[in-house]
Amino acid sequence: MIKKGVLEFFLFIFFTLSCGAQISFNSLDVNSSDELLFTVTKKTCDAECSALFKTTIQKNSTDQNQVELLTCYPKEFALTQNNSVLQIRNTFGTFLYNYNNGNFIRTQSEKTNFGNILPVSISPDGNWKCYIEKTKNNYGSIVLKNLSTNKEYILSEKTPVSFEAVPVKWSPDSSVLVYEKNNSIYFCNPQTVEKNILIPESFKKICNGKINSINFTNQKGFIFIDGDIVYSVRQNELFTRALFSKVVGKGTIEGRIPFNFSNDDDFFVDPNGDSFVLVKDKKVAYHFSLLTKNNGYCRQLNLLNFVNLVGTVLDYNIFWKKESDYFPAYCFKILKNDSSIESQIIEGDYRNVKIFNNCKNFNLLPDGIHFSFVKDSDKICILSPDFKVVKELSFHKIISYIWNKKVLIVGTESEIIRIDFKNFDTFESSEKVIMISGCKESFWDNEKIIALCGSNNKQYALNQNGSWSPIELDLQQKNHSVQNQTFRVFTSSCPNRNYSNAIFVRVLNGKINTFPLFAITQKEVKNPKRIGIAVECMENAEGIANIISVSKDYNIPVTFFLNGEFIRRYPRETNQIASSGFAAGSLFFTLCDLTDPELNADSDFIKRGLARNEDEYFLATGKELELLWHAPFYHQSRQIIQDGEEAGYKYVKAFTAYSDRITSQKQLENPQYLCLDSHRLIDATIQSVQNEEIISVTAGKVPGTRPDYLYQNFLELICTLIESGFEIVPVSQLIK
Repeated sequence: MIKKGVLEFFLFIFFTLSCGAQISFNSLDVNSSDELLFTVTKKTCDAECSALFKTTIQKNSTDQNQVELLTCYPKEFALTQNNSVLQIRNTFGTFLYNYNNGNFIRTQSEKTNFGNILPVSISPDGNWKCYIEKTKNNYGSIVLKNLSTNKEYILSEKTPVSFEAVPVKWSPDSSVLVYEKNNSIYFCNPQTVEKNILIPESFKKICNGKINSINFTNQKGFIFIDGDIVYSVRQNELFTRALFSKVVGKGTIEGRIPFNFSNDDDFFVDPNGDSFVLVKDKKVAYHFSLLTKNNGYCRQLNLLNFVNLVGTVLDYNIFWKKESDYFPAYCFKILKNDSSIESQIIEGDYRNVKIFNNCKNFNLLPDGIHFSFVKDSDKICILSPDFKVVKELSFHKIISYIWNKKVLIVGTESEIIRIDFKNFDTFESSEKVIMISGCKESFWDNEKIIALCGSNNKQYALNQNGSWSPIELDLQQKNHSVQNQTFRVFTSSCPNRNYSNAIFVRVLNGKINTFPLFAITQKEVKNPKRIGIAVECMENAEGIANIISVSKDYNIPVTFFLNGEFIRRYPRETNQIASSGFAAGSLFFTLCDLTDPELNADSDFIKRGLARNEDEYFLATGKELELLWHAPFYHQSRQIIQDGEEAGYKYVKAFTAYSDRITSQKQLENPQYLCLDSHRLIDATIQSVQNEEIISVTAGKVPGTRPDYLYQNFLELICTLIESGFEIVPVSQLIK
């Protein structure tokens, strides 16, 4: 059973709130020992989840007492301690399930951001983990932690926070870790770090670049790309090369590629180190050989052009199938023109394309030849090497799953289930429930805690080791007990807007008293500051798919503003916006500075330009723009705004003190403009933007040079805004 202090408990409950979320308390049941069971339900506009807790009532507020969490929501799975222990992470903390004895324990709390848990990177042997410890809004330190001793070591400070991955990679034997710091790659040996053997960081540098420029192989070495050169380094050479790099060079040159590797590129190496896939600008995948060369260049084996896919690639992964040699299989998550999501698997080239709708979480099975994925959120499908479904397992609302040899752990909305397979030929298996994820109702049955889960109200009893077992009881005469010889408990309304109700305790003997079980529910909370997000669709459309996807996932009411040039250049992305359900306003029919005296933009020009943009959008999508607009670059005058009003439009002004349209060239021309990377830009914006202002986000790259763009870290922007106390509302609600 998992114990948490009451204050900590409510901090975690609070930070799991998302847009429109509200917490409610239900299913109260008190026994003769003053132990109270209750469920906590979080409702959002698109989901509902519940957890079961236990506490002991005292004759005053129990805010300093212990609350026990009895259920375990399977937000994320990972294997630790040489694959003998399953780690389960959620917004309440980290939990461990021992495969051998079936015990469950809670090890630590998890810090959350808008209901998200920050990623961790666990070593292959499961004895170490790396994570980012946040120190300010969008930055933190990379921490290396020994999972046996719980000792922590800081590898790098001032690292940008990411919700996708920690910028580190492990060698297969866990003896070497590489990490990214200040646009360079460094290595460390965890054992050396633990022994406090100090090595100057300059000796640990491998190359310039991001963490995606390096990959380990199974041959006790790694491959990395620096510029257009591909290098290899054996792990036992690391310290020698670090000390004598000026003499022996960075590594063994394996060949060249026909272009420079950039920070926007990805790099995947097969386990044997015989070939690699390089994804250029997230648009083209090149498969190169490391065994054969052509005039010093790595021989190209194949090419896959993403632009030929039907839709925009949101995400992708590459799995190495074990045949006679390792061969790449590409798994894509695609945003189609109608804004629906589709998954595709492509093996090698377009001759073998498999399309799976409503699918997610593709994985390669431990045998290296079968695949698995989640279908329609209620099935796990297993694919043969030629991508035919050979096994289908049905569950109720799958949250996550993980393979460990021949054991499959599936976390659903109500249960965590263990499936043991005899082999991967017939897929004959047995299964059992090891934990419940959520609880609709609970009660005491003498000394036992009983929980009802799932749509069919399955009954489970809590075991001493923290796990749950199925049980069958006659519940027709069972009622919740809300009163014993000392207390009566009930729920009622409360002033805290984050809670729909509160638990109250009435003392029945001695000094008569009624008090809230948790005092925080009686604390009035100010209304959050409101803010809008305007997405500027002008020269480029690279960020549209990610912005739509994140906004849908987190119910963020963004507003797109489309320029006529954008509509003409990017009909696919224009239709994705039109079918997404988000508001779309006008950004005029052409990219020009309407305040430029040489343009002489009179009233007729403004009105005709707005009308033409309406027609362009209608011809492209069959839909109408909303009557919202702003001038290109937010260069406006009173007369321009008045001309738009006469055409029936409301004008939108945005916060532009900091912007991802500012390039290094513009900063050189005028030092008042700051070219900030997206993480510093988010921090600066959070500190400066005021209530009921609108933040401008560029939908793609702009002419000139920038470190990165807000659309590339759009989730981080959303999470930081929410965590900083802002409520994101439609732009139309903020027009004055």
